[in-house]
Amino acid sequence: MTINFVSTPFHTGPGEGTTIWHLGALLTFKATSETIEDRLWAKELLAPLSCV
Repeated sequence: MTINFVSTPFHTGPGEGTTIWHLGALLTFKATSETIEDRLWAKELLAPLSCV
C-alpha cells in the first residue's frame, strides 16, 4: 500500500503574517495550522540581543 501526501505550495512574503509582541520580542507567524492544513507552523522572531 502506498500513501501519497500532496500539499499545495504556500508562500508568505515580507511583512505578511500574524504579528504579536511576546516577552519583549516581535513574533511573526508566517504559517499556521489553519493556513497549511494542520501540518506545521513557522514563525519569525525579532528580538534584542538581551532577549536571545
